[in-house]
Amino acid sequence: MVPNCQRCRWFAQRCTQTSGETNRVGRETEFRPRALNERLFNAVELTNMTRPLLVFVLLTFSAIARADLVAAKCDGPKEGAVTAVSGSGGCIGFARPGLDGGSTQVQFPSPMSGQLFVTADGRSVVMVASYLSGFLEKGRVISRDMDGRDAPNPIVMRIFRDGQEVAAHRIEALLGRPARLESSISHVRWMKACAVEAEGVRLTLLDGTSLVIDLLSGTRLSR
Repeated sequence: MVPNCQRCRWFAQRCTQTSGETNRVGRETEFRPRALNERLFNAVELTNMTRPLLVFVLLTFSAIARADLVAAKCDGPKEGAVTAVSGSGGCIGFARPGLDGGSTQVQFPSPMSGQLFVTADGRSVVMVASYLSGFLEKGRVISRDMDGRDAPNPIVMRIFRDGQEVAAHRIEALLGRPARLESSISHVRWMKACAVEAEGVRLTLLDGTSLVIDLLSGTRLSR
């Protein structure tokens, strides 16, 4: 039990810690402790200090998101006998010499985002969806087109010979399940590199293994 004199001194000290500001509502007067004012002031200062950092983080994240949300790519030869034709959604086909000496265009059934390869003789063309727009769902790849339509197990490779398609490979047929996959905000990464060699198309997968696809038949030669 605190003696009355000590209680008075304690009460007087508490009163001197107030800011002296009053807020009158009717007949009641509310004292605002100085400590509370200091905490509020510090909180405001902290907010002012961290606001530029927060804005920087948000702008940086937005830039990364915008970079990743580049929906489609079409990398391939722009000059020569066979050239990639780009459009909405990536590569929509390729142009090759026609029978009349002009140029004819071969269109894909649907756009593919990635890289188009052409052999030295120009007879074989390989389109690889190396920049695949989509997401992962329970270990499966779901592609998403420019109109927002989703499709599971998309075609990620098309092989053409003399303008005619000889093979189309879906991702699960190429990789099997389960497979090592990586995803970002809007795309799925399923391969490291691709090259057209004498024996066929060589795909280097994320786990370091390689696939070789025959250019003439479109069948898988080795893994």
